[in-house]
Amino acid sequence: MISHILWIVLGLFLLIFSADFLVKGASSVAKKFKISPLVIGLTIVAFGTSMPELIVNLLAATKGQPGLALGNIIGSNIANILLILGVSAAIRPIIVKKSTIWREIPFALLASGILLVICNDMFFDGMSDNLLSRTDALSLLVLFCIFLVYVVSLIKSDPSSVESEEITVYSGWLDFIFCVGGMTGLYLGGEFLVNHASILARNAGVSEAMIGLTIVAFGTSLPELITSITAAMKKQNDIAVGNVIGSNIFNVFWILGITGSISPLAFQSTQNIDLLVAFGATALLFFGVFLKPHTITRAYGIIGVLLYLSYMGFVVYRG
Repeated sequence: MISHILWIVLGLFLLIFSADFLVKGASSVAKKFKISPLVIGLTIVAFGTSMPELIVNLLAATKGQPGLALGNIIGSNIANILLILGVSAAIRPIIVKKSTIWREIPFALLASGILLVICNDMFFDGMSDNLLSRTDALSLLVLFCIFLVYVVSLIKSDPSSVESEEITVYSGWLDFIFCVGGMTGLYLGGEFLVNHASILARNAGVSEAMIGLTIVAFGTSLPELITSITAAMKKQNDIAVGNVIGSNIFNVFWILGITGSISPLAFQSTQNIDLLVAFGATALLFFGVFLKPHTITRAYGIIGVLLYLSYMGFVVYRG
């Protein structure tokens, strides 16, 4: 069992660092073609940071492990709201923009609600089983396109709403090494993680969904955790909140949209508890910012972390 955990850790390490290398190489190439930093941030950087979740989901779906694929996304979204924002707010209360409260957070809440509906065909449509079908997945991709249009329009109306980091331009050879090495590392990391997570689940007598909700979800959320904590310490409130909310929207609309379009995902009714927790966590965030106007307080942060730890305990107990 220890060897499988070590392979999973290696897989997570490769996923996280390979995504970073790929973003650096692709951003450097884009800069050489005189593409603006804003466009690079909206495309290469935004999508690149979601690559670990995407690779894990694609491999899990194609290997017939829908529990791992869905567990990864649901677990990541719960970790983002309760753990990552919780830890960030516990370090320093986070001021939230009015537009984030009334637009982005409700959009994330909508994503959780839609996922809850489309995964329960037996309840809502009277079908014989629950399935995130290709039609459902394509609908998610359409909603993702609508979200992208909203983001672009928001930036056009207020260019200062996005902070773009200075992009380093590397030599042609380094660009090649970063891009090819990043893509190779992402694939190998995904293979290691998915294969050994599945073996670990079978050997331990637990479901793949549990592994996805715990180890895999936490591991693929590490970049968001580091980014949000760093942003909170630097008082960069927009980054701390936007990083989490944007990631949750990407996870549902883009990653599940892509995954389900390639291979429909069977959904177990027992996972409804996890979907309800994801929905409830987002609702808690929405109403929580009204306790102290436009602020995610330290109290919310501590409560969020405690709720996350309690939920993890429940998932492990459930098996």
